[in-house]
Amino acid sequence: MKNRWKMGKWLIGGLAVFLYPAISFSHHALEYLDVESYSIAGKKEAVFYMRYDYFVEDKSDVDYDHWEFTPGISYGILKRVMFDIHIHLSKFGRGHFELEGVQEASPFFEALAPSVIVQLTRYKQLPVDLALSLCYEYPFHRARKLIGGTHTFEGKLILSRDFGVHSNITLNIGSSVDENGDYEVSWMLGAKTPLTSQAHGIAGGIEIEGTHKEDEQNILFLPGIYFPISQNIRLKAGLGAGFTLDEKTMWTEKMAVQLMYVF
Repeated sequence: MKNRWKMGKWLIGGLAVFLYPAISFSHHALEYLDVESYSIAGKKEAVFYMRYDYFVEDKSDVDYDHWEFTPGISYGILKRVMFDIHIHLSKFGRGHFELEGVQEASPFFEALAPSVIVQLTRYKQLPVDLALSLCYEYPFHRARKLIGGTHTFEGKLILSRDFGVHSNITLNIGSSVDENGDYEVSWMLGAKTPLTSQAHGIAGGIEIEGTHKEDEQNILFLPGIYFPISQNIRLKAGLGAGFTLDEKTMWTEKMAVQLMYVF
């Protein structure tokens, strides 16, 4: 297991080093709720965001419900490079606790996650715009103790295509590995289009997310609406459902709301 953990760190780190000289430098999910987008903050532009998620991981057992409040900031370091950092404040039901005898816990800081997103190609240089996202998640002590939080590295390839009047389709293909050597393969597909005659007005879309572990498969469908409140403030919201294939089939639900301020 430890060898796979070390291998994962070297693979992601090596990928970043390999790509660095090939990138002409000039969340994170700026266009969607969960799908990482090719669009990033401009150079010296910052995006502050607050997000709330509620998860129903098994509709038949309320002990597996939990919520997350996530404040974060994205900053355009260079023309095609964005840095993002966010923190998760979480509240978990008793079904998540690994520590014997723990029945309930007050909300706690779960993890800190810095990441970088790099546009690998110029906009419309190729039929599909390409970007790369690299993320590291640092678990806090209480998360490690209560829910088995782990140090985790994640990498995602982003493929995006604009079409029509400000419509878009984006695919994420990613993988993560934690300190125990456990890995996860994931993919996300998002599509959105304006709902009015205004190109940058209210838009509607769908995000489909899949994760695959050794003994578990998850699929989630997340319809969403994305609209500007003002020139610098955007609101995104979605309500979705899916299922987990494990020893039994568990039906899942998710609600997400995110407010973004660009400055």
